[in-house]
Amino acid sequence: MRRLLLSAHCRSISRTSDGAGKDDAAAPVDIKEQSGAYEYVLDVPGLRARDLKVKLVPDRVLQDADLGRVSAVCRDGVLRVTVLKLPPPGPVEIPRTIDVMP
Repeated sequence: MRRLLLSAHCRSISRTSDGAGKDDAAAPVDIKEQSGAYEYVLDVPGLRARDLKVKLVPDRVLQDADLGRVSAVCRDGVLRVTVLKLPPPGPVEIPRTIDVMP
């Protein structure tokens, strides 16, 4: 089984084959930011879904990523990892003081 280590801000994914964390290759990855998600696209020719394991490493750069809502699909030698974004925060209400006129 080949393991892929994915960091949210990187432009490459480390591939490991022994599970011990030794990198045997780094593959370029395309990162697409959409309105509700980040999508990582990586060519993995000759590999099938059952040959892969993806490990997502939390990253401070993408603070709006919802690491609890991640999916991965491998089809036709292309791996797509989708990380949904957290909903935007609601409007911030700023307390106001209003002068009372006599």
